[in-house]
Amino acid sequence: MVMEFHDQAEVGECHARFQNWRRLHPGGFFLTFTGKRQVRLHAALCLHSGSVDWTFEESGHSLTKARKVCQESEEPLLAWAEREGVKVSRCADCLRGQPAPKGRDLLIHAVRAGAEEEPRQVDSVRKDHSQPQVKLSAFSWGYWGWGNAVPHFLSAAAAAEAARDFKPPVFADVRLRRSVRAPGFDGSAFEKAVGQDRYRWFDGLGNARIATHERGVQIAKPGDANHLLDFILEQAAARRRVIFFCACPPNRLPPCHRHEVTRLLLKAARARNVDLTVVEWPGGEPVRREVSLDPTQWKQAGGATIPLGMSLPKDGLATLPWGSTVVIRSGTDARAILTGPAFFLKGQWRLPKFEVGDPDDRTGRSLERKAREFREQYSCNERHS
Repeated sequence: MVMEFHDQAEVGECHARFQNWRRLHPGGFFLTFTGKRQVRLHAALCLHSGSVDWTFEESGHSLTKARKVCQESEEPLLAWAEREGVKVSRCADCLRGQPAPKGRDLLIHAVRAGAEEEPRQVDSVRKDHSQPQVKLSAFSWGYWGWGNAVPHFLSAAAAAEAARDFKPPVFADVRLRRSVRAPGFDGSAFEKAVGQDRYRWFDGLGNARIATHERGVQIAKPGDANHLLDFILEQAAARRRVIFFCACPPNRLPPCHRHEVTRLLLKAARARNVDLTVVEWPGGEPVRREVSLDPTQWKQAGGATIPLGMSLPKDGLATLPWGSTVVIRSGTDARAILTGPAFFLKGQWRLPKFEVGDPDDRTGRSLERKAREFREQYSCNERHS
């Protein structure tokens, strides 16, 4: 597929997307417009464009201020140029007027062409070619229980991503339909809450059997997993990670259709040589925490949840990995709880309670096996392409 990148002003948005394309297609080609009807053909890793890791800020200018047209193969790109009536010349360095080398030969050719001239850039080419072209992570998520507390979830998610050196996440809606009972996710409500630039609806990745009221999972348009992968790649350029979501909570059997979406997404990533990790939000391995409760909270903790108060919980409690252990204490009393990320209900943050440790367990050790079983049963572990 022909891709075009062109920054009309020095803002760098298309620069980042072009660099992502180069990383993803190291054996591809691109045309640079040198005039209205004149273009130059380059190999994707041409040293004229520098390292594929150069950001707009580092390079000081946009690589796409001059219009770029890209394709994985040379022939379709030249056919496009012929249809558009533009004259093509070949890069004298990366192509030298000859058919473009491919695969490992491309790397050797680029190194030889620029070994004396651009040693720093050659090192970057060697490094990028010897490693997987793209390393990414994305999350699946079920919004069950958040219907009346979207702003609280968005605050917790933004804080968690900031602690990991990312910007607030973006959201991919993989529901077949958006007409639901949860107010914060009905129709366009969630899209309006996060903003159009941080939301996209992939209804083709919804469960088609919702419409027919049948059991089981049948993704409406399995090929749309490639569009979701494109979205993940696009957002990575802006240091944002994607959370694709539907309604179902993670601790549900049979598993929700988003697990099939994960399988299709990882399959698409493997086919395109993208190193992708997908995990149930908020990700991470189980941890142990201790929480002090006042007498009133301790009494309420005998129910299905652990009350934490109105403010966003500290110490990462709002985004605990699934299967974590929290030891709650009040005075001389202590109890270990198997839990996961906190949620906001009835005016305060609360931890879910999945299991309670042995009466004499004040460290949570008795819950380790159950934590592993929980994560395995409900697919809370990382999955890789």
